[in-house]
Amino acid sequence: MDASSPPRAEYPLAQAPEDIRRLIDRVSRRNVGTREVLRRAGLAPGMRVLDTGSGPGDVALMAAELVGPTGAVLGIDRDPASLEVARARAAATGLDHVEFRAGDVQDAAALGLTSGFDAVVGRLVLMYCRDPVATLRGLVGFARSGAVVAFEEIDFAVVGWAMHPPGPLFERANGWRREAFARTGIHSAMGFQLHATFLAAGLPAPTLQLNTLIGAGSEWDDYETNAGVIASLLPKLVEHGIATAEEVGVETLTARLRDEAVALGATVAAPPLIGAWTRKP
Repeated sequence: MDASSPPRAEYPLAQAPEDIRRLIDRVSRRNVGTREVLRRAGLAPGMRVLDTGSGPGDVALMAAELVGPTGAVLGIDRDPASLEVARARAAATGLDHVEFRAGDVQDAAALGLTSGFDAVVGRLVLMYCRDPVATLRGLVGFARSGAVVAFEEIDFAVVGWAMHPPGPLFERANGWRREAFARTGIHSAMGFQLHATFLAAGLPAPTLQLNTLIGAGSEWDDYETNAGVIASLLPKLVEHGIATAEEVGVETLTARLRDEAVALGATVAAPPLIGAWTRKP
């Protein structure tokens, strides 16, 4: 890499088995919105779909359901542990027209794929790429003319986790998260950057859709999601001197976030996921 190249983004979340389970729990709550993005983008029976950055397989499995047994889905991810989870989940659901392979989506030339996919999709992928435009351009190269291109990315910077009225613990947790992402080179406003990224990659202007989760009171379960992200980030928080394990207190963080919100009578919104889709010229 020459001196002018963007730094490689560092995936900041731990990937031990318990972290993968936490990831599944977190992102599965967003699947309703993601499924709507895929449906509106045009995924339909019989399509051949490339799912990029598959992780534990949520998007690939949704795509497989939408394209049906006459279609096919290929999921690509660079983490072997996540791919094993994805394969097990596909087998458990009987979706035998989805396949998973190891590979880094940032190096399209090394993936060894043939062109002609009817759709290229991904969720929470471009934000972790050193050059999202180049990555998207390379992946779209595997799609036929007229293919669906649909990506969904989160925003941790423009809106992020929002709480009103705000509480000091909530704001401190937001600061830990933002600093961890900044230190690891993550594009934390990627959701809001999708429109410009699509255009820069040579694609037509995409349709956009914003999805989030919002709730209040002691029964709302996103306090646990919030704390789970911090728990997965803990090694990076400590490594970069952002916070100590004692400051974070992951064992009690969910309860403390909940107690603070309830005491303040606050409403809390999760970071929005922004979907963008278009068709390859």
